[in-house]
Amino acid sequence: MTKIASANLHTEIPEGTPMRKSLSLADHEAVLSYLRARSVLWPDAEGGCWEWVQYCERDGYGRFTAEGKPRYVHREGLKASGGFIPDGMTVDHLCRNRACWNPSHLDVVSREEPGTRIGLAS
Repeated sequence: MTKIASANLHTEIPEGTPMRKSLSLADHEAVLSYLRARSVLWPDAEGGCWEWVQYCERDGYGRFTAEGKPRYVHREGLKASGGFIPDGMTVDHLCRNRACWNPSHLDVVSREEPGTRIGLAS
Protein backbone atom coordinates (compact mmCIF):
# COMPACT_ATOMS: atom_id res chain seq x y z
CA MET A 1 0.00 0.00 0.00
CA THR A 2 1.05 3.56 -0.73
CA LYS A 3 0.08 6.22 1.78
CA ILE A 4 -0.72 9.70 0.62
CA ALA A 5 -0.98 12.51 3.14
CA SER A 6 -3.18 15.46 2.40
CA ALA A 7 -3.57 18.00 5.20
CA ASN A 8 -4.43 15.76 8.17
CA LEU A 9 -6.04 13.04 6.05
CA HIS A 10 -4.18 9.83 5.26
CA THR A 11 -5.45 7.67 2.41
CA GLU A 12 -4.23 4.22 1.50
CA ILE A 13 -4.08 3.39 -2.20
CA PRO A 14 -3.73 -0.27 -3.21
CA GLU A 15 -0.52 -1.13 -5.10
CA GLY A 16 -0.98 -1.04 -8.87
CA THR A 17 -3.70 1.62 -8.76
CA PRO A 18 -2.99 4.05 -11.57
CA MET A 19 -2.61 7.68 -10.58
CA ARG A 20 -4.98 10.22 -12.11
CA LYS A 21 -4.22 10.56 -15.79
CA SER A 22 -3.51 14.06 -17.07
CA LEU A 23 -6.19 15.51 -19.32
CA SER A 24 -5.13 15.31 -22.98
CA LEU A 25 -6.34 18.20 -25.13
CA ALA A 26 -6.26 15.86 -28.14
CA ASP A 27 -9.17 13.89 -26.62
CA HIS A 28 -11.97 16.36 -27.42
CA GLU A 29 -14.71 14.28 -25.78
CA ALA A 30 -12.71 14.06 -22.55
CA VAL A 31 -12.11 17.83 -22.59
CA LEU A 32 -15.80 18.56 -23.15
CA SER A 33 -16.80 16.11 -20.40
CA TYR A 34 -14.26 17.68 -18.01
CA LEU A 35 -15.51 21.19 -18.74
CA ARG A 36 -19.23 20.26 -18.50
CA ALA A 37 -18.69 18.59 -15.11
CA ARG A 38 -17.27 21.84 -13.74
CA SER A 39 -19.80 24.24 -15.22
CA VAL A 40 -23.39 25.41 -14.93
CA LEU A 41 -25.15 25.04 -18.29
CA TRP A 42 -27.84 27.71 -18.22
CA PRO A 43 -30.98 27.17 -20.33
CA ASP A 44 -31.40 29.40 -23.39
CA ALA A 45 -34.24 31.23 -21.61
CA GLU A 46 -31.66 32.36 -19.03
CA GLY A 47 -28.96 33.37 -21.50
CA GLY A 48 -27.61 29.95 -22.50
CA CYS A 49 -24.14 30.49 -21.04
CA TRP A 50 -22.04 27.47 -20.16
CA GLU A 51 -20.50 29.04 -17.08
CA TRP A 52 -17.26 27.72 -15.61
CA VAL A 53 -17.61 27.49 -11.82
CA GLN A 54 -14.10 26.40 -10.90
CA TYR A 55 -11.03 28.66 -10.79
CA CYS A 56 -11.33 32.01 -12.57
CA GLU A 57 -8.69 34.70 -12.94
CA ARG A 58 -9.36 38.14 -11.43
CA ASP A 59 -10.48 39.31 -14.86
CA GLY A 60 -13.21 36.63 -14.91
CA TYR A 61 -11.72 34.16 -17.40
CA GLY A 62 -11.98 30.49 -16.40
CA ARG A 63 -8.71 28.55 -16.13
CA PHE A 64 -7.71 24.92 -15.72
CA THR A 65 -4.52 22.91 -16.13
CA ALA A 66 -4.00 20.38 -18.90
CA GLU A 67 -0.79 18.81 -20.14
CA GLY A 68 1.07 20.64 -17.38
CA LYS A 69 0.08 24.14 -18.53
CA PRO A 70 -2.62 26.63 -17.48
CA ARG A 71 -5.35 26.88 -20.13
CA TYR A 72 -8.28 29.20 -20.78
CA VAL A 73 -11.61 27.36 -20.57
CA HIS A 74 -13.28 29.27 -23.41
CA ARG A 75 -10.40 28.69 -25.85
CA GLU A 76 -10.04 24.96 -25.12
CA GLY A 77 -13.82 24.46 -25.08
CA LEU A 78 -14.12 26.11 -28.48
CA LYS A 79 -11.31 23.98 -29.94
CA ALA A 80 -12.74 20.76 -28.44
CA SER A 81 -16.10 21.65 -30.02
CA GLY A 82 -14.53 21.78 -33.48
CA GLY A 83 -13.53 25.44 -33.57
CA PHE A 84 -10.19 26.71 -34.82
CA ILE A 85 -8.23 29.69 -33.51
CA PRO A 86 -5.58 30.81 -36.02
CA ASP A 87 -2.33 32.34 -34.78
CA GLY A 88 -2.73 36.03 -34.04
CA MET A 89 -6.47 35.72 -33.39
CA THR A 90 -8.39 35.79 -30.12
CA VAL A 91 -11.81 34.67 -28.88
CA ASP A 92 -14.51 37.24 -28.14
CA HIS A 93 -17.42 36.52 -25.78
CA LEU A 94 -20.55 37.72 -27.57
CA CYS A 95 -22.50 37.24 -24.32
CA ARG A 96 -19.94 39.38 -22.41
CA ASN A 97 -19.62 36.63 -19.75
CA ARG A 98 -15.92 35.82 -19.51
CA ALA A 99 -16.61 32.58 -17.62
CA CYS A 100 -18.79 31.31 -20.51
CA TRP A 101 -17.47 28.68 -22.91
CA ASN A 102 -20.62 28.01 -24.98
CA PRO A 103 -19.25 27.83 -28.57
CA SER A 104 -22.33 29.66 -29.91
CA HIS A 105 -21.41 32.59 -27.63
CA LEU A 106 -17.80 32.77 -28.87
CA ASP A 107 -16.39 34.38 -31.98
CA VAL A 108 -12.82 34.18 -33.31
CA VAL A 109 -11.66 37.71 -34.11
CA SER A 110 -8.53 39.80 -34.59
CA ARG A 111 -6.91 40.96 -31.36
CA GLU A 112 -8.08 44.54 -32.03
CA GLU A 113 -11.74 43.73 -32.66
CA PRO A 114 -13.27 42.76 -29.26
CA GLY A 115 -12.89 46.21 -27.68
CA THR A 116 -14.41 47.94 -30.71
CA ARG A 117 -17.63 45.90 -30.88
CA ILE A 118 -19.52 47.60 -28.06
CA GLY A 119 -16.79 49.47 -26.30
CA LEU A 120 -15.88 46.61 -23.95
CA ALA A 121 -12.67 44.62 -23.93
CA SER A 122 -13.15 40.88 -23.57
